[in-house]
Amino acid sequence: MKKVFNLPFMNQSNHSALHEWKYLQNYNPKTQIEFHRPNNGVNPRTGRKWMHLVYMINRPMEPERNKLLTSNFENIVSKWDAISTSLISNVLLEAYGSIGYILDVPPQNIISTNEADISFKNHIGTTPSNGNFQRKVIDSFALVDYINKTQNRKIVPPKVLIEKTMSFSEVIIVGKAGISIYPNLPPTGEIKAKGIYLMDGNYVDGKKQEMYKLAKRASEVNNLPIIYVKDPMFGNSLTMNSDV
Repeated sequence: MKKVFNLPFMNQSNHSALHEWKYLQNYNPKTQIEFHRPNNGVNPRTGRKWMHLVYMINRPMEPERNKLLTSNFENIVSKWDAISTSLISNVLLEAYGSIGYILDVPPQNIISTNEADISFKNHIGTTPSNGNFQRKVIDSFALVDYINKTQNRKIVPPKVLIEKTMSFSEVIIVGKAGISIYPNLPPTGEIKAKGIYLMDGNYVDGKKQEMYKLAKRASEVNNLPIIYVKDPMFGNSLTMNSDV
C-alpha cells in the first residue's frame, strides 16, 4: 500500500506563499562582496536587504559532520528525504549552528515553515548513520506518517516567516528530486548550494582560525563563495546542538 502526504489545501493563499519562496533565488552570495572577507566589520542590519535558506552544521569538528564540509554537499543531500533548514536575513542572522550552506531550493520542495525550532525527526524510520550518511530503512512509512500526524503543513511567505521568528526558524524541505508533492506544481527539484555561511563571531573555545580553515575547505571542495557575517547585537556564534 502506498502512503502519501496529507497536503495543506492548495488554495490561492498557499499557492501564492510557495510562489514567493522563488524570490530567494534573486539573492546571490557571489554578489555580496561586502561579506567575502573575514572580520569585514560590515553591519548587515544597515546594508541592503537579503534572505537565504541555510542548512547549518553544529559541532562541525565531529567526524561525520565534518564530512559535510569536506565533501560534495549537493551529492550528499540529494539522497536525503527531509532536511531541516532555517531562513535568515540581513536582520535575522542567527541559525542553528555557526557554519553551513546557503541553499537554492525549488519552492515545491518546501513542505513546512515554522517560526521556531520544531525538532523535526528527519531520519525517523531508519537506522543510525554508518558514518558515511548511509542509513537502512526499517519503516518506509514512518516519515510520511510522522509528517501527516504531527507537523505543521502550513506554508507562509518568507517575509511573513521572518517577521514571526524570534530566534530561528525551521523550514522542512525535501532533498530528493523527482517526487510529486503538490498538485499542479512540478515534482521536487535538485537542492543546490550557492554559498558558505559563517557566523564570524568571537568563538568562546578559541577555534576561530579552525573555523576559517573549515569554511575555506568547504568553499574549495564545492566551488562556493564564503559569506562572513557577524551580528552586531551578539558577540558569539551559537553553539547549540543540531542533527545532520
